[in-house]
Amino acid sequence: MSLTFRFVDVNEEEVDVRECFVAYKPICDSSGAGITGLFLDTIVQEFDLDMNDCRGQGYDNGANMVGVNKGVQSRILNLYSRAFFNPCGCHSLNLVIADTAKSSVKSISLFGFLQRLFVLFSGSTKRWEVISKHIEGLSLKKFAKLAGRVEFLVLPLFALTTLQSVMPFKIFTKKPTTQLRHQRHCR
Repeated sequence: MSLTFRFVDVNEEEVDVRECFVAYKPICDSSGAGITGLFLDTIVQEFDLDMNDCRGQGYDNGANMVGVNKGVQSRILNLYSRAFFNPCGCHSLNLVIADTAKSSVKSISLFGFLQRLFVLFSGSTKRWEVISKHIEGLSLKKFAKLAGRVEFLVLPLFALTTLQSVMPFKIFTKKPTTQLRHQRHCR
């Protein structure tokens, strides 16, 4: 579990909202009760903070975190009535994109195309080396790990331009392997 504090720094000249990463704690019990205990122990014992001075809590949108009965947010809210929960906007957006991607035939086709691209390039160290040189700072990851995330949606833009520049290389002009022929016929 990573802990980040967001706080208001008030001085004579300005009011500044700041955010600081303060700790990383391994989680042994991933239930709402286990994470709540670890969180409160860390806040109260290690950082000597009064939870009554804490006004907000923000987590990913997992059931163990945001569950209204047994989630971390409900347990903390029951103990400290002013610690209101704010859902993580980035995590919410990724969930929306994942659900949207599953509801459209066009998006399913797009993600299938991206998966086939991954299979094509990851099937050969030479092909992987060539495409890695052309897509700087971007790694093609397995569909299951990245599908539905915002970052995944930029891949088609890179893929199309990269494929145009990569295709003349010798490694693509050799007689296709059985795997490549299979990929070509599975469109």
